[in-house]
This record gives sequence, C-alpha cells and structure tokens, in this order.
Amino acid sequence: MKIFLIILSFILLSGCASVSRGSFKHTLAEPTEGLTANLTFETEKKRDGFGFVAAPFTAIFHENCSDIANESKKDIAKDGYFGDITVSLEPEFGNPRTIKVKANKVIYVQFGLMNLPNYECMAKFRFSPKAGGNYHFLYSSEWGSCKIESKNIELDGRFSEIENIKMFKSKEGLFQSTGSYSPEWRLCKNINN
Repeated sequence: MKIFLIILSFILLSGCASVSRGSFKHTLAEPTEGLTANLTFETEKKRDGFGFVAAPFTAIFHENCSDIANESKKDIAKDGYFGDITVSLEPEFGNPRTIKVKANKVIYVQFGLMNLPNYECMAKFRFSPKAGGNYHFLYSSEWGSCKIESKNIELDGRFSEIENIKMFKSKEGLFQSTGSYSPEWRLCKNINN
C-alpha cells in the first residue's frame, strides 16, 4: 500500500509532463509587409483535471502540400514548413494566441496536442486567409476525438463560417492513432487541390 501511495503522490505532484517533438522551431516569423490576416488559436480547456496549466498545444504551418511521397516522414514534415507556435496559459505563449500570416495564400495547419507522453491529437485543415481577415480556431478534445471549431470574425464582431476551409478528417479511436502528428496527411496525392 505504501508503494501505491508513493507512486500516486508522484503522479499527482508531477502533473502532465510534456516533451516536445523533434525538429520544430517553436517560432513563426510573422510577415512585416504585404497583406496579412490574423489567426487566433485557443483551447477550450485551459487547465487539467488537477487545476494545473494544461499541456501546451501546438499549431504547425506549411505553405504547400508535399510531393515527396517516397521520402521519409521527416522530409515530408520539412517540405513547405514555415513555422509553428505554442498555445498555453504559460505567460510567454498565451491562450488564446493571435498571430499574423500572409493573406490570400493557401496554408496547411495542424493544431492540437503533440507533446508526448500526453494524449496526442491533431486537427488538420487547409484554407486561404483573406486580407484583413480575423479567424478564430477553438480546439476541444473529448476522449477518443479531437475537434476544432473555426470561425470568421466579421468587422461588427459577429461570427460566420470560413468560406474556403477544408478540414481533413482523422479516423477516431483510442489515442487517435491516425489523428496524431503525421506529415502524411499533406501528401498531394491525398488532397484534392
């Protein structure tokens, strides 16, 4: 019984540890000139079940689908990559977090949890932000699925649907085996451009 209590205490005191994945920079260079749009990323749950700040979420950005199907997953992940951000209540990040991206250009985005050993689930979508546009992406997770709610924020503050967004579905199931971080969803052969 003592060993059980010691292990339980360790788990409760350590919270949700996260180890960041591989080769991402965790930065996004926002454009300093030209037409831009604002993207806001937010998570529905800001804290875990124990009241601690929830594990950080990640949004990864690519500028194209990938034609390098015969290459490694690492090569596919780097093809067209132009940055990523962390979304968290930790002061240096922010939740919600707003960034600027180039407008009128298609981008490919993955947003969700990709930090091991936590539950891993990424929502995937493609769209072309309009110049001056304000877009809001709210991530909510339920056991066995990851969902993202996307909205266009009109000038008068009303919400509307994003016209040109395409969500890529993940097979739902325990631990989102196909909803986890994988660059293969961006293969051009898998996407109707």
